[in-house]
Amino acid sequence: MALHDHFYALTCVTLLLPFLLIVGNRRRSNKLNLPCAGSGFRTPSFLLPIVSLFWGRDLIEDIYNKQKNIDEPQPYVLPGILGNEVVLPKSWIPWLASRPESILSGKWSRLQRMNFETTFLRAEVVTNPIQETVIRRDLMANLDKLAPELADEIAVAVDELWGCNVENYKTVSLQETIFRIVARASSRVFAGKVVCRDANFIDNSIRFTMAVITSGFVMKVIPKAIEPLLVWILVSYVRFHYSKLSRVLEPLFQSTSTPKQPCVDFKENGSRDGNSEGETAVQWLAVNATRDPNIDPKEQTPPWLALRLMTLLFAAVDTTSLTSINALLDVFTERAGGSCVPTLREEARRNIQLFGGRWDRARLNNMPRHDSMLRESMRLSGFAIKILQRKVMASEGIVLPNGTVLPQGTMVCVSAWGLHHDEQVYPNPSEFSPERFMLGYSSSSEERESKLRNSSDRKGVLLRTATEADPSFTFWGLGKQSCPGRYLAVDLIKILMEYVVMNYDVVPLKQRPENMWIEYNYVPSANAKLQVRRRRT
Repeated sequence: MALHDHFYALTCVTLLLPFLLIVGNRRRSNKLNLPCAGSGFRTPSFLLPIVSLFWGRDLIEDIYNKQKNIDEPQPYVLPGILGNEVVLPKSWIPWLASRPESILSGKWSRLQRMNFETTFLRAEVVTNPIQETVIRRDLMANLDKLAPELADEIAVAVDELWGCNVENYKTVSLQETIFRIVARASSRVFAGKVVCRDANFIDNSIRFTMAVITSGFVMKVIPKAIEPLLVWILVSYVRFHYSKLSRVLEPLFQSTSTPKQPCVDFKENGSRDGNSEGETAVQWLAVNATRDPNIDPKEQTPPWLALRLMTLLFAAVDTTSLTSINALLDVFTERAGGSCVPTLREEARRNIQLFGGRWDRARLNNMPRHDSMLRESMRLSGFAIKILQRKVMASEGIVLPNGTVLPQGTMVCVSAWGLHHDEQVYPNPSEFSPERFMLGYSSSSEERESKLRNSSDRKGVLLRTATEADPSFTFWGLGKQSCPGRYLAVDLIKILMEYVVMNYDVVPLKQRPENMWIEYNYVPSANAKLQVRRRRT
């Protein structure tokens, strides 16, 4: 099944959702004694989840506009097909981000929204995500070593999928190609060079990702009467795709008769047999499974390690691909202020002169224009409309800053869409301004160029890098529960963007393909395409 077939399947499900919601009689009443979004829509309350499916933007903007200019704003209930949430005012973002996981949990919010406990086949893999240690510790410690691997795989993948013809333009589907490029680069880091060059593995990993997302979505809305049957069908569908992946991933973890030793064969220098490009998440997961003396022995077996490895790939592929597609569409669409491609290309040329073919932290930190462009694209076109989504975990509930008490189990969030499109925070918020996050944004282009030429530290000309989060930019979340994989994702996208602007001519789009609103998600059009041609060197 091609990637776009999954999109069409999801579209069909989306069209059936109103009928499923009505047949299932899943009325979500407002039991919190809080005002509800859409109160002026003259729509029965039990139909508001259906309204959210088609007019999600109107509902979330309705809340943000009511909250933003009030001295003492109040929370509002946001109806949704996946359940109601309480939207908190932007002024409460620091308070929300500072709450510990035991009080307001991001993890349990994700699990409840998307049924990952069921769709990931083994609940413990997501309820006890010990694999996240690999991201927070091992991945972060090895980012410099991973950058050359990313750069190599991105170059090979882009050339294969976009072609090297210097004479004629080729029309490429961004969804079909970027998902595969990102999946290959991520697999290079997590599973090694041999696996990432396996075309069947890459296709199956994308299908698995789509199957998990689609199945979790459908499970939230199916009527109780047919839930057991449909859940069994959906889980079987996910299991079918994972079975193909497990046949590749499980052999990476060598079985051993010593239960307290890693399930991977290591050489004395720390590299694994057959993996000449260095360590990957395979080694990190295997070693991580031996660090805790109280860990369940099953966690050291290939089936469990392979499934935990797949959760890392799942997390990397979907979000990074969507963000990359948005960035490409934003950069290669004609705009009144002129194209940013020449300035991105000039920055890339400077880095090639300084670093040659070497990719490391110094080079990645020396890309202020790419950082600013990417941060601006995430602000303007980010797919996550709601952010800082949390579930109230405390048995006694939680008291909000205005004294409102929310009971255990309540879901809360903040409107990222409203915040990132607020003219009081970002002037001309509907415009794509790739240099918005650079110092001297309001100064002339000549002044900015002078600062770039004379600055020994390119990072010093940035207000914020693409990975930094703050109360006015919440794409990655904020605080201790913010996205731990954002550093790898940003490295990957910056390397990809530099490779594209340096090696390809792209016909500018007269008009950017509009992103699609799927309830409270804002995703690139599945039909978005670019015309590309290899540049003459």
